[in-house]
Amino acid sequence: MRTLLLLLLASLAVACTGSPRPDDRLHPQPDDIAPAHLVLFRDEPADTDSDGFTDRVSVTTYLFPDEHAYSQPLWIEGEFRFLLLDLDRKPITEWTFTAAEASALQRSAGDLRHYIFRLDLESKIGRVPARSALLQGEFTPKGGTKPLRSKLVALRVGQVR
Repeated sequence: MRTLLLLLLASLAVACTGSPRPDDRLHPQPDDIAPAHLVLFRDEPADTDSDGFTDRVSVTTYLFPDEHAYSQPLWIEGEFRFLLLDLDRKPITEWTFTAAEASALQRSAGDLRHYIFRLDLESKIGRVPARSALLQGEFTPKGGTKPLRSKLVALRVGQVR
């Protein structure tokens, strides 16, 4: 797990400028490998229309196999779901991305395969007072096996001024 964490930290600076489409120069990933970890990083929620309320948060996700099987993040066909929870871990809203939608959001930075999702807060929670919340990602590989869940990530949404 330490190797996984070091790899992620080293890749963060590079990941922000990843290729917008999969890069043909990537080393091929094994065909028979399954993801074991979903790792999620988020930007600060943004007020993109300057109306005083957060309306979007960008989320970068990595799917990692067991580190003994393969050391690089993967692109795997499947569905992503993101849950916004209150501090008592009760659902506020969620976003779901089909396998086809997720495939269109694949990015790469060197051999670091990842996905970048933009979660629309405005259409899901509207204009709400500032509040703390938790974000969790879920990935279900094609075939409906048990979903992988990320750790909870804290963020602040709602009114910013």
